[in-house]
Amino acid sequence: MFRRVFLALSIAALSAVTISTATAAAPQLGLGESAPATVLYGTPATVTLTAANTTSSPATPIYNVSFVDILPLGVSYVAGTSSLSNSGVASSVGDPTILAGEPSVGKTTLIWSNVGDLQPSSTQALSFQLQGQTDTGTHLGPNPVLPGSSYTDTSSVYANTDPRYVPQFNSVTGAPISGATSYTSSDSSTGTTQITPLKVAVTEPSPEGELPRGVHDHHVTYTVTATNNAVHATNTVSATVYLPAALEFLGCGDTDNTTNASGTNPGSTQEYPGSGSMIKAAASNCPTPTSVTTVTNPTTAAGSVLSGVYTQVSWTLTNLAASGVDTFNFVAAVPLRSNTATWSGVTPTAASLHQGANLDNNSGAETFDSESITTIADATGTYSGTLGAGSNPIAAEGTNTTEAIDLAVQKSSSTSTFSAGTIATFSLHYQTSEYRYSTATSLTDHVPSGMCPVGALPTSVYSDS
Repeated sequence: MFRRVFLALSIAALSAVTISTATAAAPQLGLGESAPATVLYGTPATVTLTAANTTSSPATPIYNVSFVDILPLGVSYVAGTSSLSNSGVASSVGDPTILAGEPSVGKTTLIWSNVGDLQPSSTQALSFQLQGQTDTGTHLGPNPVLPGSSYTDTSSVYANTDPRYVPQFNSVTGAPISGATSYTSSDSSTGTTQITPLKVAVTEPSPEGELPRGVHDHHVTYTVTATNNAVHATNTVSATVYLPAALEFLGCGDTDNTTNASGTNPGSTQEYPGSGSMIKAAASNCPTPTSVTTVTNPTTAAGSVLSGVYTQVSWTLTNLAASGVDTFNFVAAVPLRSNTATWSGVTPTAASLHQGANLDNNSGAETFDSESITTIADATGTYSGTLGAGSNPIAAEGTNTTEAIDLAVQKSSSTSTFSAGTIATFSLHYQTSEYRYSTATSLTDHVPSGMCPVGALPTSVYSDS
């Protein structure tokens, strides 16, 4: 059942005044760095430095915030990529002062001076891009940061509690100049990024990551995307996906290999009496895998050791040129009971592909509402360039976590920007799984202060499917 609901929806206290004579607390300025764990060879990495004013008792503004980032050998700043966000409000900021060869040979110091102020309990985030040198192509340099290796940048932030003073830095070395007329508070952080020749991602479109249970009514199309680096080709690429026991691999959605659903409906090809087959219209861009097999406690090509029963599905992809991308789909759903390594009849071979879309081994524990389901995708291939560490074949890994549900409500709006005097239509999407029903259901939406429902209450339109 699917239901969509549209909703067009002083007391004065006197107290004695106490004047505090306590000494003001030392300024508290914190810095956190967010750098990508991995970045494709030849492509930039986006780094975000977030400064926070955490002063309390009493809360104190901090002024003239200045950021510094020190880059290692072989890494440079990408011009024109700096942006600033102050407690979520974006503003423009120019490129930093760049001091090559500082604070030592091979390093580079970046300085963004006096980019703004920090009120108590506020944050300021500076984002910019870094680019590693490559052994050929657009970013060719004498000190390439090759795939398999990593780099670490060191960031810091400085500010003053006195608005008259801006943090000062040595014009040659970039080193901060100490003293109350320069800065009164600082903090530092680091970020490390691994260079990879290949990336893979597995995604699915369920709203809010909530997947209703049901292998007949709630097929979902997963997408696997393998992306090659921007410098050298990767050949003989293949992909493998590991689906946990609570997720049934359905191929392209147009097949059902069940012969005896002994775990839920013994002697029948149907999951439960009257369920019918799992066959639906075939998904597009859905290639035939090379093998489908049920495995226990597998180790992925990237080295992750998994625990439990998984359906392991493999595909052969194309050779990927520099910046090449290969994307394909497959279909899956949450069954009534989990997969096991025990089959009700003869175990189908991996090459037959009949271990997929097959409920003959679904005799495990019943899947349940709010069960977390993590799917793992691997991509492997032969990298044609030079590796800084590791060897061929190379491997990449991506994961996707979704939640099995029996009852879900998702809320959406007709606009992402709400301006005074305008109308926004909010939608509540109410959904039940194939294996549960809901009676006497009521939905409540709390409208925040400053927003008023429009029209008669309630105003609703229901759509069932």
